[in-house]
Amino acid sequence: MHIPLNTALPRTLLSFLFTSSSIPSPTSDRSMCLRQNAPMLAQAAACGDRHLLQECFLLVPDTLTLDDLRSCFIEVDCTIAEATSEAVIILESCNESVSAPELRRRGPEAIPEDEAETTPTPTPTPAPENDQNQSSINVSGIVVTVILALAVVAVVTVLLIFYAKDRKLRAIAREKAAEEKRKQDQEASEAALRNFAKKQVARERERRQQMEALEWAHRRAGMENPRHENPFDDKSAVA
Repeated sequence: MHIPLNTALPRTLLSFLFTSSSIPSPTSDRSMCLRQNAPMLAQAAACGDRHLLQECFLLVPDTLTLDDLRSCFIEVDCTIAEATSEAVIILESCNESVSAPELRRRGPEAIPEDEAETTPTPTPTPAPENDQNQSSINVSGIVVTVILALAVVAVVTVLLIFYAKDRKLRAIAREKAAEEKRKQDQEASEAALRNFAKKQVARERERRQQMEALEWAHRRAGMENPRHENPFDDKSAVA
């Protein structure tokens, strides 16, 4: 099938324009790279909340700049130095088509000159003196341990003293109770003996009184009824 030249040229030109328009710009490539690799880049970040970083990466504009990316890190509580370093690493990884883990192994590189003008230079913080801090922590721990040990010994000693005093008081109380009971038993026994003796004396007195009464009754009966002689006795006949 023959196609006229005047109709074939516009189609070729249209195809070329479509192909040219589909080629993304560098900033568009950065945005697409960041959105496609948002989960991996968020997990590889050295600071901030990974979930919030991933959401911020997915919402970046098409014309991605260093400030846009750095604001994502600052919003998740990263310092300015950390945000700048992380943003530069991600931009370079997207420019060079290097994966985030590979770039993590390389370490942060120098900031480009066109972006270094707007990036504040982070001031290095002096490293803490770990040895002195560790030694002070060890000394503090030893002092606290000694104080706690002395406190435990003091508490145990006081408890033992109170326990010994309590046992002694209980023993004295038991001895007093036993002595009191012994006295009560002795008094009860003596009272019983006294009562028995009184009863015996009363019985003996009553028996004597009864015997004296009988004897007195016999005597009185003999005095009131004297014996008369029988006139018909042999003695009177002989007389």
